[in-house]
Amino acid sequence: MKNRLKELRKEKKLSLVSIEKQTGIKRSTFSDYENGKTEPKLATWQKLADFFGVSVGYLQGISDIREPFESHTMEEWWDKALGYMADVNPQVFDEERKKHEQIKATKQVAPILDVISKNESLPDNYIDYNVEIKDDTTKANIYKATSMLAELGRNSSPEAKADLQRITELLEHLEERTQLPPELGGYE
Repeated sequence: MKNRLKELRKEKKLSLVSIEKQTGIKRSTFSDYENGKTEPKLATWQKLADFFGVSVGYLQGISDIREPFESHTMEEWWDKALGYMADVNPQVFDEERKKHEQIKATKQVAPILDVISKNESLPDNYIDYNVEIKDDTTKANIYKATSMLAELGRNSSPEAKADLQRITELLEHLEERTQLPPELGGYE
């Protein structure tokens, strides 16, 4: 596979002399890199990728992803990596992306489950839902449902208010049907 050094140099209208001045790489060495006579070390590839403002893979000719890979947190890195992988082969990496989204959702649902656990209507049978709910899909679904409810609560339209009232009534009815009698630990 042919690298893109010459293409990028011409695109930026740079001579071999200006490349040497700006990068410190001798023009004869750079010319050898351009023509595939010698292969730069990884540190040199990175230096040149930074110089041209492209990704190393793009510069080497092994990727069509031109933008350099920049991230400041592990989460940004992972999101960017999944995006790159999806560009290369969406079918292979779609499942990995779904798993990652589920893991993110389970982390976000933890505070919600803490609140539910602390407000459990049966204090003698306190349940820590973060511990009890082990399935990531269930946690992801709880997060999705609570996010949708929160969005509904922020919406001031009459339809949204009516939907929220209906959900509240359904939950109250469900709670009434599932309350334990006092002899089994429920409220008197």
